[in-house]
Amino acid sequence: MKRLTVMALLMTAICVLAALLSAQDGAKPKLTRASMGPPQEMQQIAGLAGTWDVVRKTRWDTTQPPLENKAVCVNTLILNGCALERSVTSQMGQMAYEGKGTISYHQGLKKWQYTWLDNSAGLLSHYQGLMTDGKLVVSGEDITPLVTVWTRITISNITDQRFDEMVESSKDGGKTWRVVATSVYTKK
Repeated sequence: MKRLTVMALLMTAICVLAALLSAQDGAKPKLTRASMGPPQEMQQIAGLAGTWDVVRKTRWDTTQPPLENKAVCVNTLILNGCALERSVTSQMGQMAYEGKGTISYHQGLKKWQYTWLDNSAGLLSHYQGLMTDGKLVVSGEDITPLVTVWTRITISNITDQRFDEMVESSKDGGKTWRVVATSVYTKK
């Protein structure tokens, strides 16, 4: 009898634990089975491959006019077309600037992923988002030694010869956004 009571309590505890874990799983995105090879969605950004001249206007201080700098961006489809690797070089004041990133489509989450790392601070950023009406919009939290902000990047007006990129920043968790940079990419 005592053994039966212990077994009943154990089974009840397992059921409660399973229910708790199941409730937590409900908050996570539901993953689906991914197919092998490059996702079809990568065709939506395949035209970004190539070498681009970039004119970027940056405005961190709203009381000052935007700063303009020029860069070169080389976008290459890698891993059999599963990702687009980005490499940007420019001059930022006295410093040579280099940045590298990737854009890929996560078949399980059904979201775009964008990573970025540069030599200005050595911080790896990770953004996720959607492609809607020809605009790729990704966002994520950037944690720096000085401040934590949300960043939203929009790539739009994509043609064979040019596209635009806008970077916005939010200090209130995404309730309000401020444009901090706009770039025009023109194919070389």
